[in-house]
Amino acid sequence: MSIRSLTGRGAITRRRFVIGTGLWGAALAVPQRSAGAYAPVYTPASGRPDPLPGTRFDLTVGSVPVNITGARMHAVGVNGSTPAPILRWRQGDTVELNVTNRLDEPSSIHWHGIRVPADMDGVPGLSFGGIAPGDTFTYRFPLHQSGTYWYHSHSGFQEQTGLYGALIIDPRDGYAQHFDRDYVMVLSDWTDVDPEDIVSNLKFQSDYYNFRQRTVDTFFRDAHRQGLGATIRDRLQWGAMNMAPTDILDVSGIIYTYLINGQSPAANWTGLFRPGERIRLRFINASAMTLFDVRIPGLTMTVVQADGNDVEPIPVDEFRIGPAETYDVIVEPTADGPYTVFAQAEDRTGYARGTLATRPGLAGPVPPMDPRPLRTMTDMGMGNMDMKGGMAGMEMGSSPGKPGEAPASGGMDMDHMDMKEANRPGAAAMDMPGMAAASRHKTELKPGVAVQSVAMMPINRLAEPGDGLENNGRRVLTYADLRATIPGADPRPPSREITLHLTGNMERFIWGFDGKKFSEAEPMDHNIYMHALLDQFEARFGADGGQFRYDGQAWFGTDYDKLWLKSEGTVGTNGKFGDGDHEALYDRAISRYFDVQTGVRLDIDNGPTRAWGAIGVEGLALYFFNVEATAYFSDRGAAGRLQGSYDILLTNRLILQPQVEVNFYSASDRARGVGTGLSDIDTGLRLRYEWHRKFAPYIGVSYSGTFGQAADMARSRNERVQDLNFTFGIRTWF
Repeated sequence: MSIRSLTGRGAITRRRFVIGTGLWGAALAVPQRSAGAYAPVYTPASGRPDPLPGTRFDLTVGSVPVNITGARMHAVGVNGSTPAPILRWRQGDTVELNVTNRLDEPSSIHWHGIRVPADMDGVPGLSFGGIAPGDTFTYRFPLHQSGTYWYHSHSGFQEQTGLYGALIIDPRDGYAQHFDRDYVMVLSDWTDVDPEDIVSNLKFQSDYYNFRQRTVDTFFRDAHRQGLGATIRDRLQWGAMNMAPTDILDVSGIIYTYLINGQSPAANWTGLFRPGERIRLRFINASAMTLFDVRIPGLTMTVVQADGNDVEPIPVDEFRIGPAETYDVIVEPTADGPYTVFAQAEDRTGYARGTLATRPGLAGPVPPMDPRPLRTMTDMGMGNMDMKGGMAGMEMGSSPGKPGEAPASGGMDMDHMDMKEANRPGAAAMDMPGMAAASRHKTELKPGVAVQSVAMMPINRLAEPGDGLENNGRRVLTYADLRATIPGADPRPPSREITLHLTGNMERFIWGFDGKKFSEAEPMDHNIYMHALLDQFEARFGADGGQFRYDGQAWFGTDYDKLWLKSEGTVGTNGKFGDGDHEALYDRAISRYFDVQTGVRLDIDNGPTRAWGAIGVEGLALYFFNVEATAYFSDRGAAGRLQGSYDILLTNRLILQPQVEVNFYSASDRARGVGTGLSDIDTGLRLRYEWHRKFAPYIGVSYSGTFGQAADMARSRNERVQDLNFTFGIRTWF
């Protein structure tokens, strides 16, 4: 039995620490055997796996110093390395891995794609308790399969911060496809920002990292190209769903640096070769949430394996790889090159890049990124209809099975359509494999807090290359191209069908199965978030002088239940505090976009104090209008407040916001200057510039006025009934 010890920092023989260029600064422990000779082990950054498989490993999880962007940070790695060491096993062996946790928090390792006993799967909270700080857990399991896989943490955000590595299982009977050289190509996304902050930001503002949204400028450009009517209809259709076609990736190159084998584009990972060699490239997408479109200009890639399963060789120029997917390809360069390995993010905000070269120091040309894709109504589960009566993305005359081509009728498999059913009155005319099952379950899933929308017309799109890859002049891999060469281990037909809907709410940033997030199922895992927003912090100047006004709120809690605090008021030139309104509310999410709130309101300022009970709703109405409606009750009567605002994107940072607040009362209160009926209104138009999503100075105009009895009271005190003010201030949140 071979033994490979990968114990931590005591066995370190080499340290690589590169600053500024984007290389991982990591100390690598060189594995050792207890006895006997062994082949040299290559560093993870090289992408070269150990040529000899092992069966026993010691892995130590700990902190690793890195410098990707020019800032010294700490990642989570294995044996002083991130990406973690490449593990090489052999089908039929039993492996034993002793994993020691040197972090100050629990950790774990999940063997992605490997068929193992449940207690060896490494997912805390299911059949595994995790690895406590200072503890060692021994994984032991037989290897029933072969292929390219990967391993990563399933604890907190440790995967995002570097705890991932490649895993190769050699087939017992040798490889079906000959190759002369072997490289692992681990794609990932790195950020210097704490991943907890990223999630928190997305909880507050789901498009926080999207600076490629539609703006006033794109509206006029689209109107010029498509016509005003078509452009308005398109905006209304997306607005009616509170969604945007520019929502491609939740986190973009604004905050991510994309890596190959832990190296940034500036570092230029390089794999050496000799012309005429067959090179096997094992692509692994170890990113947290990035889809990559991969190509090597000048070389054809022959896909020979997908997710560890050998497939019939299929030559392509490009393929899309989603998080956790793996593809093995073979390339055969006949010239010296160099050749660029180019992996652009799906939203085209950045790319990972490396080079295949005949000697170190060479760099291949970096191609420009493709135009950014836009979502379509087909992507939203509306079949092929673009909601204007047309057929979106229809490619007539093409056939399935050819790389980069869509099947006839834009994804509809005509050979499997039941035309009798299609001609039935009221039929969807899209009866395809899987459609009946989808229809059966369609009514079981309804929009709610964790379900933003339900795909009403799902269609088979396995033969489509994906958004942004259609008709780009390159042969693009599709799922329909993949044909396994080895039949499954269990030839029996399925005896039971379990349907799981992948659901989510992009606005609330909630994800789950069948409308339930993980924290709603045992074991419980409630995450707490806290935010505070100072929406208005401004000075106002008008005919009667000036005043200072603030309006802020803060909340603390889970996705469903929160404690919500609100406060607003003004300070005049006389130093008196007025319009003081302070609320403490319990907030409960009740629908896709709305919360119900109930609690107390206290009017506290230089006037007499008043106490109210409060109940209302707050949320996002259709077409992205932020609205709030609250009713108040006390022994003095009832009151009501309506608030609304809307963000008009002149650019992705320059935002014009109209805002209005209206107050009603059932009874007058002379001491506080409120009257029966419509009492007062405060409205404004503010132009802010988001230097940072969390900080935006603004200028604008504001109008405040009193009406009816409230206006009479103001006149009796020689106060202005209406004010038009120039306003400047800041909007900030955390």
